[in-house]
Amino acid sequence: EEPYSLELNVDYKVCPALQIRAGHLPVQVGLFNSDDCPTTHFTTSDPEGETAILPSGWTEAGAGILGEFGKNKAFFRYAAMAILPLFEPKHRASPGYAARLNWHGVPNLCLGGSLYFQPKMADGITNSTPTNKTYWSLDAVYNGKIVIIRACAIGEHTGKSRLQSRAFGGETGLKLMEITGNKKLIGLTPFVRYD
Repeated sequence: EEPYSLELNVDYKVCPALQIRAGHLPVQVGLFNSDDCPTTHFTTSDPEGETAILPSGWTEAGAGILGEFGKNKAFFRYAAMAILPLFEPKHRASPGYAARLNWHGVPNLCLGGSLYFQPKMADGITNSTPTNKTYWSLDAVYNGKIVIIRACAIGEHTGKSRLQSRAFGGETGLKLMEITGNKKLIGLTPFVRYD
């Protein structure tokens, strides 16, 4: 069976601070899933660290709220949602919950964190009784005049089994057109990446 990704949702904007969304939604956990646009990353492959723990381009059926609030150095964007569980349909007994908060208080800088919690989910490794599953991420993106820096720390914890995974990754690129002033180099960004 071929993998696919589908996003179909209905939004209702009450005000900038509150928007209601329902449908097949992107789960905004981790830097890659929160900003899953091919032109915002340097490589053509997904970040190994994040995708070893989380599904790449993670979408699920659910409902949630999102919005933005504050101003100047206290400007935030948030999203919170209840979604169907990640794995097989037989384990869809209880919904999962995801939340993300981004701080945009400094020009060109975004600091974010996200959390996913799934109560009573089978661990996918053993046939044991279902346990709680938690994913977390902390990330930063700086998009300056001559440099772009992205970094993410992500982790997973499964119930009482103490099964834990962690990954760290980041990438830095230099905007050659801005450095040299040569307009022929637009979009050319040499970079380094660590996973």
